[in-house]
Amino acid sequence: MRRRTLVGGSLAAGLLITLLGGGAPAGGADSAFRVDKLILTTFDGEQEPFLRHHRWDRTFPAAGGEFAPIHCRTADHVCVTMTGTTKSKSGPSTMALLRDPRLQLDRQSLFIVAGIAGIRSQVGTLGSAGLADWIVDVDLGSHFVDRRQAAPHGWLPFDAYDQAAYRLNAELVSQAYRATRQLTLDDDRTAEAERAYYGRAEAAETPRVQRCDTAGSDGFWVGADWADKADRILRERITAVDPGYRGYRCSSEFEDPAIAGALKRLGLLDRLLVVRTASDFEDQRPGTSPRALYDLLRSPAGFAGYNISRENAYRVAWQLAHTL
Repeated sequence: MRRRTLVGGSLAAGLLITLLGGGAPAGGADSAFRVDKLILTTFDGEQEPFLRHHRWDRTFPAAGGEFAPIHCRTADHVCVTMTGTTKSKSGPSTMALLRDPRLQLDRQSLFIVAGIAGIRSQVGTLGSAGLADWIVDVDLGSHFVDRRQAAPHGWLPFDAYDQAAYRLNAELVSQAYRATRQLTLDDDRTAEAERAYYGRAEAAETPRVQRCDTAGSDGFWVGADWADKADRILRERITAVDPGYRGYRCSSEFEDPAIAGALKRLGLLDRLLVVRTASDFEDQRPGTSPRALYDLLRSPAGFAGYNISRENAYRVAWQLAHTL
């Protein structure tokens, strides 16, 4: 969520309706299912805890540009679906959902991303949940193989991309943090064993909810150097908009800039919350190489926080859906 960008007055409301393509918000037909909270996962592993823990009595098959069926509950008007992974899937899927005439989605609806992500061992641990104030697309820029040609970290900004940094609704993020900061999160021995390699207090802590920012990229990076680069790009993008920025990045993912872009296009960005839970460390174990981390993540022993991160994304998102 970022700042409240939009929209006031009847003219703006009418524009929103026109953009959504119907006589009422999100298709607005009288028979459309009213959605109070739409939970956006990106693949079946993230969606599975929601389907396992609860009964969903309404299912809308995927239609048109949607990536997956939409599961809804008439008891609380909460729905969950998958957008697909990477920006090329999540953006179009989100736009298709917003324009689906079977769903009534508008400025009273809340959109919650519930997904897994990478985290640096110096800012948090496996299973921890980050609530984002900022979403940054760190792909946008000029990347150099030879770092001597561009500092820092082989990357230079290229013009000012309006879509590169999305500031979410600070008031809503604050409410979300207050509603979840005492939440008990899941943990297991697999995650504990991986933490032990790092020797950092932050990596060794038990999972918790923290307020921090997320970097979206179509590339899956590994190693401390790439994590440094993502940190630098994120900070440069945000400080170009907000010179007083004092936050930090705690997650890396594939989809959130495109989801935010679709919501911003229709004036709904300030109704977005992003929950990203740590399934893996971005930086390599001390004394090893980034390639060793890559090989680990490609092996059956990789992603030591996978199970707890899926469960914790569910716990935080479900708490938000029923307290905000």
